[in-house]
Amino acid sequence: MPASDSTDERVFTDEALGFELFWQKNKAAILLALVAAGVTILAGVGWLIHRHSTRLASEAALMAATSAEEFRAVAERYKGLPAGRTARMLMAAQLAAAGDRSAAIAQYRSFAEQYPEDPLAGPARIAQATLVLADGQEQLGLDLLNAASSSPNPFTAQLGLFFKARELVGSGDYAAARSSLQLLTTSYGTSPAAELSRGLFQQIAAIEPQAAPAASDSASPALQIAPAASPSP
Repeated sequence: MPASDSTDERVFTDEALGFELFWQKNKAAILLALVAAGVTILAGVGWLIHRHSTRLASEAALMAATSAEEFRAVAERYKGLPAGRTARMLMAAQLAAAGDRSAAIAQYRSFAEQYPEDPLAGPARIAQATLVLADGQEQLGLDLLNAASSSPNPFTAQLGLFFKARELVGSGDYAAARSSLQLLTTSYGTSPAAELSRGLFQQIAAIEPQAAPAASDSASPALQIAPAASPSP
């Protein structure tokens, strides 16, 4: 046998013996680590499956709910999930439609405070503002609308400006209303809210046809309601 073949065989035998000794010495630890890894993987897969099934169940429950109590049950059962938060908003809407304005206001307020980063937080504040205004709390309602119109969320800001302008038109503060509408159309000219603002512009023009073009320069501060202007004959 050539010397090189003998050397290769000896090296191979030494490596195999070394591996066998390592395996015998660490077999229990290696097997335990493999079992632990397998359990971790299975647990992770199980958690993902459970999360997915829970999300599907929450969405199905939301679709099936029709009353305030049913929406409340969905909201309580699926707290933290999108369907649960949507259910809270729909519950508040149901309460408002049923005439329980104070309960609806409380729901909208608590939602916005509990989930300030949720996309529905802005609409919740605006819905709260409209109900507060309907209760005659004009300053609080305008404060809420001004906070919404200053939101970094474009959707919330558009809605805030539009509803604030609508309220100011209703209170007779046409200059401040026009200022809000001009800001809305300038900042969000292609948005649905900006398109809706045209109707309010036309309403102001019909009520106050002699309004000066620069009336927005004298608009009331955002957090104040100016004395109602007397409509021109």
